[in-house]
Amino acid sequence: MESIVVNVNTKSEGKLIKDIASKMGYSSFLLNDVEKRMIARIKLSQLTVKESSAPDISLDEIQQEINHVRAARYAKKTKKKGSR
Repeated sequence: MESIVVNVNTKSEGKLIKDIASKMGYSSFLLNDVEKRMIARIKLSQLTVKESSAPDISLDEIQQEINHVRAARYAKKTKKKGSR
């Protein structure tokens, strides 16, 4: 099943869209601002759960990557100085 979300400016526009959907045989419902915020919070909390399940990176791994990047930058700088 697929869904479509339509944002309207007034209650009468929402009612019109809902009536059209009903006449076409589709189920529909209206959400107020509080309900939309609750859905957004639920989606955000689901995203943070997915992110928190990522593997932990040790401080040693982070330090190794920092050292690697610094060495690469230093190598570039010394090449530029040597070519002058």
